[in-house]
Amino acid sequence: MHKFVFLAAMLLLPVVLHAGPSGASSDALRSHQSLSAGMLFNSFDYQEEFPPPGKSTESGWLFGMALRYTFTGGTDIPLYARVQFDFSPSGTDYGGTETDNFGRTVDFTQNTQDWFSKTEIDAGFVFHNVGTSSLDIIPYVGYGYRVWTRQLANHDDLQGYREDYSWSFLPVGVKAEMAIGRRWSVGLDMAMHIMLAGNIFIELAAYKKPTLTLGNRMGWYASVPVEYMISSSWGVSGSFWYEYSAIGKSNESPHVMNGAQEIWIYEPSSRTHQFGFGLTVFFRF
Repeated sequence: MHKFVFLAAMLLLPVVLHAGPSGASSDALRSHQSLSAGMLFNSFDYQEEFPPPGKSTESGWLFGMALRYTFTGGTDIPLYARVQFDFSPSGTDYGGTETDNFGRTVDFTQNTQDWFSKTEIDAGFVFHNVGTSSLDIIPYVGYGYRVWTRQLANHDDLQGYREDYSWSFLPVGVKAEMAIGRRWSVGLDMAMHIMLAGNIFIELAAYKKPTLTLGNRMGWYASVPVEYMISSSWGVSGSFWYEYSAIGKSNESPHVMNGAQEIWIYEPSSRTHQFGFGLTVFFRF
């Protein structure tokens, strides 16, 4: 994280040094709204914390869509609001282990069908023209909700099944925007994601299809967006972003009998790294 913050600061430093009192900042004194739609392309690296040699991983490149509404208040109403929804119906590569006929642990890989979505609502306050420059700083808080559904296919003697992850999170962050002339702007958006109220539904009849409570772990998000205004109303934006999320170990499922053996399952702790690029078109009014 420290390396990312340092890199983002180095990218913004020349802009900050170049910016001073500017006519471009006068646009930021008026309230405006924007609607945007775009494409997302990112890597996905998920790993459960199993004692070796066991493992459970998901990885691959995800394609998705992003929808946004943003309100940025002027000096008369210096408030900020954002509603965003991301979704990606993409496949990934699942890596796991199984025991062969000789009792050896063997790795295997198979394709997995997934649905990822994230809904987030944020509200904050706009500090305009910080240091008499065209820099705006926006601290914000919000509420988010994430869903991940994955369908694992049958593999040899292993039964395929579906898992539905869902959890809420509280984003606490700060966003900086710097105008460069009248058409360009660059920014930095960083937030902690405080996880809460996580659940997982596991569609395994042998374990009575349990819904388990996930443990809460901290995540964070950072992005560097660059905008270009094509006209007074239309613009395009590209952003590089990174997100770290994690899930704590769940409770155990109800114990069931398998012959003379008592069995149960649980969701182990895990972590996920995602980094990618977004390209959007927006309408400002």
